[in-house]
Amino acid sequence: MEQMVDYKTNTPEDIGIVIPCYNRPALLKKTLEDLNKTLLPDIKRGCIVLIDDASQDLETIRIITEYTLPFPSNWTIKKIMHRKNVQMYNSLREGFELLVNDGYVLFCNLDSDVLLKPGWLKALIRLYQKFPDRIISGFNFKPECVEEKNRFYKEGYVFRIFMGGINFLFSKEVYYKYVRTAFDNKLQWDWKVCDNQFKDGKLLVTTCPSVIQHNIDVNDKNKDPSIIAPDFEDFD
Repeated sequence: MEQMVDYKTNTPEDIGIVIPCYNRPALLKKTLEDLNKTLLPDIKRGCIVLIDDASQDLETIRIITEYTLPFPSNWTIKKIMHRKNVQMYNSLREGFELLVNDGYVLFCNLDSDVLLKPGWLKALIRLYQKFPDRIISGFNFKPECVEEKNRFYKEGYVFRIFMGGINFLFSKEVYYKYVRTAFDNKLQWDWKVCDNQFKDGKLLVTTCPSVIQHNIDVNDKNKDPSIIAPDFEDFD
């Protein structure tokens, strides 16, 4: 068992968030609205990188190019519009490399169809400060195939072996060690990230309960339960 230790709750100096987009304008709009309500105002420097992967939906393009929200002044928004579809893994790699070149030290990705709890970013940062050498996620979904391999604790987080790529948060050092090479695995890049870390003797850490959820109706029996974080709805 890993030793429980106290950890700081100081806000890091900078963080960059990459959001790849492809169609689905209503979901994207909701994600941006949630993000606008939950960004940390006391962070020294923040950046949101929106990358459209050649969307064919005109409303999606309009949202990315024209839709404005009153983000805190310490946060900047960078928009990248692809003319040809390059897939999500390439968009993420492009966004993270941009942040690396701009000198950011803490990185985060979000899908463009997520719901965010008000304290989602602070919760992720708190876990990062406790486990700076790990991948952190706010999406605690529970697929049956790996449920028995989870290691549960009662201090607000869970150790896991694998996790889908809806949300990761990590340092620049972790990016170079576990994430950057995983993009060579293309469509399975997220599982490769987790595998890289696991082979190094480290487990992924997720918030418990979830602070991030796919924007779907959790009561819809026709939805795939493997992409649902069942503890999200009960968390205020």
